[in-house]
Amino acid sequence: MTNRDLTFETLPTDRRPVQALPFAAGVNLGVLCLIGAGVLISRWLPPGPFTHGANLAQQLIAFDGGGYRDIAVHGYTWNPAIGGIFGHGETMAYFPAWPVIENLLGRLNGALSPWLIIAAGLFFGLWSNLVFGRLARRLLPAAANWATLCFALWPASCFLVMGYPVGLINLCAASCIWHYIEGRRLRAVFWCGFGTAASPAGVFVAMALCADLGIFTARARTRRAWVQAAGFCILSVWGLIGFMVYQQIRFGDALAFVAAQGGFSETPPPLAHALRVFDPLWYLYPLQFTRDTLIALFHHGGPAAQLGQRLCMSWQLDIDLFTVALAILSLVLAVRRSPDLLLPLSGWIILTAYIWFVATGSFNLLCAMRLLYPALAMFLVLGEAAAAKKFAGYATIIWLAVSSVATVALVAGGYGVI
Repeated sequence: MTNRDLTFETLPTDRRPVQALPFAAGVNLGVLCLIGAGVLISRWLPPGPFTHGANLAQQLIAFDGGGYRDIAVHGYTWNPAIGGIFGHGETMAYFPAWPVIENLLGRLNGALSPWLIIAAGLFFGLWSNLVFGRLARRLLPAAANWATLCFALWPASCFLVMGYPVGLINLCAASCIWHYIEGRRLRAVFWCGFGTAASPAGVFVAMALCADLGIFTARARTRRAWVQAAGFCILSVWGLIGFMVYQQIRFGDALAFVAAQGGFSETPPPLAHALRVFDPLWYLYPLQFTRDTLIALFHHGGPAAQLGQRLCMSWQLDIDLFTVALAILSLVLAVRRSPDLLLPLSGWIILTAYIWFVATGSFNLLCAMRLLYPALAMFLVLGEAAAAKKFAGYATIIWLAVSSVATVALVAGGYGVI
């Protein structure tokens, strides 16, 4: 292959991205089938330790999806006295875009049922697959289909039916980057700002967007360019600004959501925060946990239910360790190949924020599959590698599809999240 074959290409604006839509639509149909297969398999699993609700829909949204629904129905709650205490996270920690959408759907429908929430999550998730398909066609035409498959079949797609705003977050990130690369900056900052109202990941994308705007403006060296860039930077976080204004008016604290986030993790002393980030053994803990689990399994060291829970936890830790390693490798390659700084830089900021988040808590490498999902450069590099080595590519797609079915089955069966 030539160097050009290994480079994300910036093509002239034309109608070529539209070609991605039929393929992505077919991929969406496949995603629905995989989710359905996971739900069917879950019916044969013994009830897991996190089984909640009287039916499938209630089980699927039983985790943080229930928190978003509570905000949509009852509004935010915030008690500073307990909000930052481990195990008592107040709903103020959740960003508002998804609860607002759920509230509107509930008003239009007359009631906010779990099935309506699941349908909305699927809608935005499948929409994000279409937008990512166009972004991949724009940057990587030779391997766009492979990249789209990797993105759509990512095992964190189980969150599309769990009442989480994962699809909305991905849609905002992909739309922002796609419009920005196409030169439509106003649309890019709109989607970026919307993303900052949806999750911290949107704020990280906005940080990358502002950095890219700053570098471009420094080259222009005109007052008009600086004023325009400053305006775009402010607009890129309009959702976060609105959220902070709401908190100030309602609770007298514009940063209440930051304190509320502390209720979701048990933090060690401050010095251990920094030390753990640079401790290689901490990152290898999932492998140690899996080794101990397998030893206990083969030596029948404990009740069957407990061993099953440990096996599920081992699966989650190992797949998240793999995700972090893949993200680091792919983002290194993306820096060398991407013609635009926004794509790899947003991925690096998301990855750095994730590592800091898990290192300063007590959960090790959990939730990497979901929290690193908006690092879109990862899927472009993965798709490029799959296109270059077809056998490895097909193996990757099969592994992603099987993993997607497994994650849906585990969630629907009450075995936790990734």
